[in-house]
Amino acid sequence: MRHSARSCAGFSLVETLIAAVLVAATIVSLAHLVAIAAEQVVVGRRVVSANTIAQSKLEHLRHLPWTYAVDGTRVSSAELTLSPSGALTQDAVGYVDEVDDFVRRWAIARLEAGDDDTLVFQVCVFARAGRTLASSRPVACVATIRTRQP
Repeated sequence: MRHSARSCAGFSLVETLIAAVLVAATIVSLAHLVAIAAEQVVVGRRVVSANTIAQSKLEHLRHLPWTYAVDGTRVSSAELTLSPSGALTQDAVGYVDEVDDFVRRWAIARLEAGDDDTLVFQVCVFARAGRTLASSRPVACVATIRTRQP
């Protein structure tokens, strides 16, 4: 009888060790998932901020004067001057600013050559690390087309 009591206690110890290892592995896996989720929350907040910053500039451009006067002459804001090529990929005076930890660039172009009444607005926001861009890839970009209405 003694023999069966020892084997029963030994069996219990092995089961307990296996259960402890399984619990520890589960806890480690859950901790890893929590860390990944926390990182994704930070990334998500950054993307939402960048989209908000891009959208605010786009709305600003959309609300600038771009119409016809009563006499039929074109009315347009000086801020709606066509941007130099590459304004979205490099800093161009008058088409770049800094907002919080981001660099915001925008471009204004004609939809088609010779069409002075339809503009394309593009705004891209880049993350900044210190005084330089963290990446040449934008965090957010938005665009719209605006046509001058009589």
